[in-house]
Amino acid sequence: MRTSDVLPSFFDKFYEFSQNSQWLTIKNKMLDSLYQASLKSNVGLVPDFIQVTNDNKVKSLTYGKNVKLNKHDDDYYYNAFRIPYNLALDKDRSSKENQILIKLMNFFSSLEKISSGYNTSGKPLNKFQSTSISAPLFYAASTSQKWHTLYQKQSFILDYDRLNHNYYDDTLLVLILYSTK
Repeated sequence: MRTSDVLPSFFDKFYEFSQNSQWLTIKNKMLDSLYQASLKSNVGLVPDFIQVTNDNKVKSLTYGKNVKLNKHDDDYYYNAFRIPYNLALDKDRSSKENQILIKLMNFFSSLEKISSGYNTSGKPLNKFQSTSISAPLFYAASTSQKWHTLYQKQSFILDYDRLNHNYYDDTLLVLILYSTK
């Protein structure tokens, strides 16, 4: 499972439109898996990909298999960066959504500087910061006064002169700016 595909508010909208309760089942199963992955990390960081077994246990993507999509599959990296945004979009967050989001945001709030990528223990993988990680954090931080300092630190993304014209960074920035209007 790609952890960034956990989109609670989208699944609720799909259900509202279709009245097909399967969307709520998908939402709950994916949230359960994301929650399990979050519990495996002291700081709440979840990897880009996880393996969910038939008995709903969460394992590393490579557990028992020789599967690797890229070297950062088991890290909080470019896919997982979207999780704070995805969870913060849901205004009626469940207890599990809140627990995952709070744990993530508390970790990032504790950092002086945010790196573009971490292992799930919280060790930085890079020395640079990018809009890809900062834009979702900026949005999530905007949803609670307790993360105001993190919100301020990530507001550098609003300095358009600093855009690096990276497709992924700029797409996330536009998505976040649209969501905050």
